[in-house]
Amino acid sequence: MNRDNFRSDEEFDFVLWLEEAREHGLISEWTYEPRSFKLFDKQTYLETVQLKTKTKPVERHLHAEAHYTPDFAITLTKHGLVLLFDVFKASYLTIPIYLRAMNVPQIWIDVKGSFDPHQNDTKNFSMVRKVMYNKHGIWVAKVIPFFKKKGKGKESVAKGLFAETFAPECLRWLKNRKVPTLNSCGTACCGVADFVRGDA
Repeated sequence: MNRDNFRSDEEFDFVLWLEEAREHGLISEWTYEPRSFKLFDKQTYLETVQLKTKTKPVERHLHAEAHYTPDFAITLTKHGLVLLFDVFKASYLTIPIYLRAMNVPQIWIDVKGSFDPHQNDTKNFSMVRKVMYNKHGIWVAKVIPFFKKKGKGKESVAKGLFAETFAPECLRWLKNRKVPTLNSCGTACCGVADFVRGDA
């Protein structure tokens, strides 16, 4: 798997998480950029244009079609649904109950970075997510893999998917150390085996 095949470091880190989740029976499959959804149709308006001897209605462009492609679609196993229910609760519970009864359906994911200085991406995604649910009945889960946030006082608190579940093993250790040493992600997050056993 090559980091260059993904649009951001965060997406690649999430793929590492997905692979470990699949190896430990939490998800059955995942797909990158699975499909596009239409958010809005093309819109035009009519303008009456004066010609030499008559008027003519002319169609003018207002805006183009708008589409959205979620970053990932994942399918949880029944075991994964139990262990990851709190993480993907809104996405799962907004799926019609008859679909939930047939199998464990897909969860759609949008991966974000932890830093958006102008909050533009966050605002855009918030609107897209509402349209996706309104038009397609899909609540897209927002995933930030890992970040640290200042807590009360000076202490940093680990946040994000890895802190809630587990961090991929290769992201938990400092590189090029003679003695294996956990990095800040490794000390804040457990590994997948501990998470599955409930030792986290």
